[in-house]
Amino acid sequence: MTRTHALTSPIKRIGFLVLVAGILVSAYGIFTVASGYSPSFKTWADALTLGYGSRRYRAVPWGFAITLTGLLFSFAYDYTIKRVIDWVRMAR
Repeated sequence: MTRTHALTSPIKRIGFLVLVAGILVSAYGIFTVASGYSPSFKTWADALTLGYGSRRYRAVPWGFAITLTGLLFSFAYDYTIKRVIDWVRMAR
């Protein structure tokens, strides 16, 4: 029985570390938004969409982007990036 979701390659392991780092950065960003004076929906929306509040809360969108990158390179690698690489290699 083979496990396809295991972190079997170095790329997947590095992707997992990036995923953990992204979660930590996101948690820090969420904490900074929540500890602000008025953590309203507009503040959250501005932080995620790089609006006015993003100057103050840059960790939220960066953490989200790092988390997605780590997810792509760790658990979703076989279904996304590896298929694209195999497709490009077969085009020769």
